Amino acid sequence: SLFTSSCSTPTDLPTYASRTSPTTPPAIPSRTTSLSFALLNIRSQKYKDHHIHDIITSHNLDILFLTETWLTDSDLAYLSNSFPPNYTYLYKHRPTRKGGGLAIIHRSSIPLLQLHINTTPPLETLICKLKNYDTTLCLLPPTTYLSYNL
Repeated sequence: SLFTSSCSTPTDLPTYASRTSPTTPPAIPSRTTSLSFALLNIRSQKYKDHHIHDIITSHNLDILFLTETWLTDSDLAYLSNSFPPNYTYLYKHRPTRKGGGLAIIHRSSIPLLQLHINTTPPLETLICKLKNYDTTLCLLPPTTYLSYNL
């Protein structure tokens, strides 16, 4: 299933030093920067490139998080064909066995920086930075739920 959301962050906040009167609070800006994003457990991204493309365009998404891509490094052409022009991706495959895999498809204009931080297996993570925000996409394989006492 697809989970979509959006968030807004005020930009160009005025500073208190620019106030004209100590009793007048600064004006709240009306401009905001917003992102539209979604999370999808794709359960094998192979041969679903048109569906991914349609989801991105029909929901006008800025960022799409994918779990369970089930791709290997040799399958990345499937991922590259699944998004419109002016988009790019970050990807991390499951190194130890079949299945798993994480991807973040995003507009090229949104500067996501992938952070390489080791996590304890079997937890799969794709960690990135967007300006002042750290974002982590996690996947805990179903066979490990009981060992984590969730």
